[in-house]
Amino acid sequence: MRFHFQPSGNGEREWNDDVAKEYINQSQNRFPSTEFVVQQEFRIETNPEKKTQRAGNTSPKFSEVYARNENRNEVFGVGLNYFTYHELRLGKDFPHFQPVAESAFGLLPGYIEFWKPEKIKHISLLYLDLVEIPLTAFDLDDYFHLGIKFPDKFGSVTDFESRFSFPGERKHTQLDIIFQKIPVRTGESVTRFHIHWNCQRSEINTLDSDKIREEMDALHEYVRECFEAGFTEKCKKLFQPVAEKEQA
Repeated sequence: MRFHFQPSGNGEREWNDDVAKEYINQSQNRFPSTEFVVQQEFRIETNPEKKTQRAGNTSPKFSEVYARNENRNEVFGVGLNYFTYHELRLGKDFPHFQPVAESAFGLLPGYIEFWKPEKIKHISLLYLDLVEIPLTAFDLDDYFHLGIKFPDKFGSVTDFESRFSFPGERKHTQLDIIFQKIPVRTGESVTRFHIHWNCQRSEINTLDSDKIREEMDALHEYVRECFEAGFTEKCKKLFQPVAEKEQA
């Protein structure tokens, strides 16, 4: 989950590594491991007379900070005017929406208190599905309703990456999907597919956590319905997703 904020311009803290570290350390008991992301920009200087180019660089620029729990399956990240919270699969257990949302929204009041933004501009719900299919001849239609048909003349697909964007059912909503086949490496017995889901809702324009949670729940329901439509029953059995209504 990702939350983007509109700065208030009044009494908010400066964004730098020291202030970000002060903020992230408030959750150190839960997220003891921290990682700072630094960007390095390079500048190319051209001399037309000598027909030469020289590469220069600017000072490193602090970008983001990420913190993880001891099991490293919970990731809490902070950047300029946004924060993210993700949970990764641990063993055979899949992260489920309700507890993930509770954890993410539990961090929201602390962010607002520390950074003092004016409002949330937009939110995002992200999923990454990994589907592994035994390495035998198969038709994509047996597993997915996401494929693009090519004439037989092209032969078998070895790998691909397709990107799609859809307007959501609710106003100011967009769903972006990346569907990709991972090249099979020597000795592997499965074919892997990644499906990236990124559903966004803009024009939130509030700090009311109940209203924001309502919008996030709506994004989740839309993605769940798209998931149900995009995968065949045969595909769903590969990772046996549990219905969210059973988890509530």
